Amino acid sequence: NAGFFAAAILSATDAALHARLEAFRQEQARNVEQADARVQAKLGRPAS
Repeated sequence: NAGFFAAAILSATDAALHARLEAFRQEQARNVEQADARVQAKLGRPAS
């Protein structure tokens, strides 16, 4: 977590780092949503 926090601070002045960090965050969000959908399907519930 400290590494991500440091990257966020540095990305305030580094556009390339900001873009990479944003892409990483979006990918992580997609992965979480996909994992949630799989778990919810196993439980027989709609994904949230």
